[in-house]
Amino acid sequence: MRKELLYTPHLLLQRIAEKATQHARLRRLRGTCAHWLTHDHIDSLELIELAATEGARVFYDVGANVGSWALLCRAFVPQSTIVAFEPLPDHCAQFDKNLRNEKNVRLFRTALGPAEESRPLLVVSNSDASSLLPLTPEGANLWSIQETARVEVPVVTLDHLRAKEGFPAPDLIKLDVQGFELAVLQGATETLRLASWVMAEVSFRKFYEGQVLFSALAGFLGERGFEVHAFGHSMRIARRLDQVDVLFGRVKPGT
Repeated sequence: MRKELLYTPHLLLQRIAEKATQHARLRRLRGTCAHWLTHDHIDSLELIELAATEGARVFYDVGANVGSWALLCRAFVPQSTIVAFEPLPDHCAQFDKNLRNEKNVRLFRTALGPAEESRPLLVVSNSDASSLLPLTPEGANLWSIQETARVEVPVVTLDHLRAKEGFPAPDLIKLDVQGFELAVLQGATETLRLASWVMAEVSFRKFYEGQVLFSALAGFLGERGFEVHAFGHSMRIARRLDQVDVLFGRVKPGT
């Protein structure tokens, strides 16, 4: 425990409340396939639950990483269908291991973007922050990471892949692609028309060269009938914003 907490009771009480909230959120995963996840994995827990209560059953997991978000979906919607996309081979191998007992889960080992091409994926020392875009000095300094390798990966459009493979239309499209969110959606305009929800990790500062920020992403989705529905658990109040998960919902007629 930090010594200063002993001399500032309100900070100590705040820390205790934060820890209690973390434990309460994790307890909700007991007895589910997601029981082993940690607090770092579950920022979007409540957002998934919100969409699920509105009937979301088919989830597209774009930037699937090792499958922790897919497991959260399964924890709240056991009969869900999950279509996942992840280009990094090491992440794909771990995804397969973590989801090996789950049915109706399909993983495509590819990145998504606005056109079909091959691009280098810039792998960094914390592989979760790897991106098709190069780090800015601000991103490298904030997260204390650096580029360690480059892996050539295939990039396809979501519209083309969905038409080719025939997987079901999404209720919710989740995006966690380190600044490449708008590029993914530019290749998914037909698929986006079928969705009721978009969940995205949005940034308010440029951590990658050429990345989309919250305002531009919200504007793009707003032009296509979506509005901000809810912010994730890590939303910071009265402090500078870095990143947060946001749930965008399609505006219903007459509202």
